[in-house]
Amino acid sequence: MSEEVFKWESYGLKPWHMSAVLRLLKRDLLIDFHSNGKEPELDAKVEAAYLELEGAPMLRGSRRLQPMELYSPPGHGKTSSYKDAAGWVAKKLGMKFVENPAEGYEPSKNDLLFITHQSYGETSTINYAGLPDKGSTVGSDGKAVPTMTRLLNHRFVMLSMAGRGVLLFDDFANSHPSVHAISLSIATERKYQQLDLTGAYMGFASNLGQQIDGTNAEQPSTAHVSRLRRIPCVDSLQDWVKRERAFFPDAVGDAMVADFLLANPSRFWKLEPVSSDGMARSFPCPRTWSHLVSDARHVIHLIEHAPHKRRPALLSELNQIAVAHVGAEAGDAYASFVRQHLNDITPLAREVITHGERTDPGVIDKIVAATAADTPAPNFDAQMRYIRGCVATTITMLSGSPDDGAVRSSAFRNFHYAILGSAAVSGTKVGDAYSELARSLASSFETMRADLTSGVHRISIDAVKAIQASLAEVAKSYGVDDHLVATAILPALTGSMSMDLSQSSAPEERKSRASKAIGQRSPSP
Repeated sequence: MSEEVFKWESYGLKPWHMSAVLRLLKRDLLIDFHSNGKEPELDAKVEAAYLELEGAPMLRGSRRLQPMELYSPPGHGKTSSYKDAAGWVAKKLGMKFVENPAEGYEPSKNDLLFITHQSYGETSTINYAGLPDKGSTVGSDGKAVPTMTRLLNHRFVMLSMAGRGVLLFDDFANSHPSVHAISLSIATERKYQQLDLTGAYMGFASNLGQQIDGTNAEQPSTAHVSRLRRIPCVDSLQDWVKRERAFFPDAVGDAMVADFLLANPSRFWKLEPVSSDGMARSFPCPRTWSHLVSDARHVIHLIEHAPHKRRPALLSELNQIAVAHVGAEAGDAYASFVRQHLNDITPLAREVITHGERTDPGVIDKIVAATAADTPAPNFDAQMRYIRGCVATTITMLSGSPDDGAVRSSAFRNFHYAILGSAAVSGTKVGDAYSELARSLASSFETMRADLTSGVHRISIDAVKAIQASLAEVAKSYGVDDHLVATAILPALTGSMSMDLSQSSAPEERKSRASKAIGQRSPSP
C-alpha cells in the first residue's frame, strides 16, 4: 500500500510531522522534569530551556500530562525522536545523557538516563514483575514468616536512582495484552513495585498493524487508548533531506539520494504489508533510505576515483545495494538516476543551474559543443538531455526549500540563464525547455497539494503563490513574454495547464525571441 493509496483520514487520523513531534517531546520533558519548587536550581534551568524553546514562560501548577504514544509505519523515526528530545533536554539542563546504561552502571543525580525497553513479541510480564525470590515478613506472633518476593529489574532501579530519566516502551503494540496492562500501570502510576519512578518520563512507540504496514501490532483496547495520548506521525521528506545533508557535509554528501527523492517524492516511503507468499521484502522508508545513503556513499566515492573501465561494475553494485535497502522498484529507479547524473551532459547542466552566470566558461563551452551535435532521435538528443538535467536540478532546489524566496529567485534566474543565456539551447528547443519545466512543476506541486490536503506537508498556499510570482518576474526579465507565462507556466503550478508551452507560439517566433535573449547579457541578481 503506497502513501498515495493509504488515506489517514479513512482511519480518523491526521498525522504529525516528526519535526513537530520532536518539539512537542522537548516541551513534554521540560514540563515533566519541573519539580514545582522541590529542586529550585533544576527548575530554573527547566524554565530557561522552556522559554528558549517556546518563547513564553512555563505554565505552573498543571496536572501531570498523560504518557505519549507515537505510532506510524516502520522506519519514520519514532524511537530516535524520543532519544533526540531527551539528549537536547539533558544538554539544556547541564545533565549527563546516558543511553541504555550497562548492567553495572551506578547513576548519579546529574544523570539523565534514556532506557529503551523492547516490547516486540513479549508475551510474559517476567521482565516487569521480576523473578521469584525468597523473602520473609514478621507475623502477628512476632515470628518470621517465609514469603515469596520478586527481584527488581535493574534498569528500573537505575531510573529510580538517576536525577531524571526517560523510559521508552518500544514496539509496544507488538506485545501481548498482559504486557500492555502492566506497562500502562507503570507509566501512569510512575511506580514499579516499591520503586518511585516519578523522575522518569514514560513514552511509547508503536507501528500501525498487520493490515496496514505488515507489522504484528495488536489493535489497541479502549483502556489503552484512554490512558495515552496517541499521536500518528510520519517523517517529512524536507526534514529528512536537511538531516542527511547536515550529517554528510563532504563532497560525496548523501550519494545523490536526496536529489533523487526530491525529484521523485512519491518514492520516499511506501507501506508494505507482508506479501501473499508470507515474505516481508525490502521497502522504501526514511530509515532504509538513510541506510542506503551510508552504504552508497562508499560506492559513489569509488566511482568518482576508480578507472573509467571499472565504472559499469560499480554502478551495477550500487544498483544491487539500493535494491537490498529499499526494494527493487525504488532501488532500480535510484540507480538509474545516478547513472544519468554521472554520465554525459547532465552533470554539466547541474553546474549551470547551481551557479548561473558564475558558471565556469569551460563548462559552457562543453555544453555548447555537446548540444551542437544532436542525434536524429528527438527524445535522446543532447539538448533534451541538457534541458532535463536543468529541469531536474531546478525542481530539486525548489523542493528542498519551497518557502525560501532567495532560493526560488536563484533557481528560476539560473534556469533562464541556462536555457536563454548560455547559448546551449537552440530557438526551436526553448519552448520544449519551458514545457518540461512547467510539467515538472505541475507534477511536483500535485504531490505537495495532495500532501497538504491530508495534513502531511508543510508547504503553504502562500508559498505556491510566491513561487508563481518569482517565476513570472524572473521569466519576464529574461525575455520570456507575458503570454507564455500567463497561459502555460503559471497554470502548470496550479494543475490547470490547458495548453503545451511548445504550442503557445510559432517556432520562428520562439527562435527569434531566444536569439534576442541569448544575445543580451542576463540581468544582475
